[in-house]
Amino acid sequence: MNYKFAIICLLFLVFLSGCKKLHTHQIQIIPESIKYTSSYTALIPAEDVDEVKRILELAANKFNLVDKTDISRVPDTIKYYIESDPKFPFAIGVRSINDRILIDFNHFHPSDGVIPAYWKTKTFIQRELQKSFGDNAHWADQDNFIPADY
Repeated sequence: MNYKFAIICLLFLVFLSGCKKLHTHQIQIIPESIKYTSSYTALIPAEDVDEVKRILELAANKFNLVDKTDISRVPDTIKYYIESDPKFPFAIGVRSINDRILIDFNHFHPSDGVIPAYWKTKTFIQRELQKSFGDNAHWADQDNFIPADY
């Protein structure tokens, strides 16, 4: 009888783990004018970093995002925002790595869907980045997605 209970528990755990999905998207910005130090370390222009910060602050004000930069565990974080929905909040992080600025969008939802605020915020940020950076701001695909190191 105990093996039936164990099988039911195992199936329940498999069901629960399959019900939640992390949606991740990333925009990468490769600035036009990158300078390198003598050790070939890329220096991203401060104006580009400031412009990305400005766009994220616009989005934060428009979509009620809370600045949580001070609690980010990701190295080289520029900005980190969390949406204020207590059930299924999404997060947007901006960081630099090598010669590019990365904007990470993360949303954990119990189904394949996402909340409308996530799509609206993501679309708003994408449009603003396209206005400022043109083709230098593009969505990362599976081959060039750069995961965050915690």
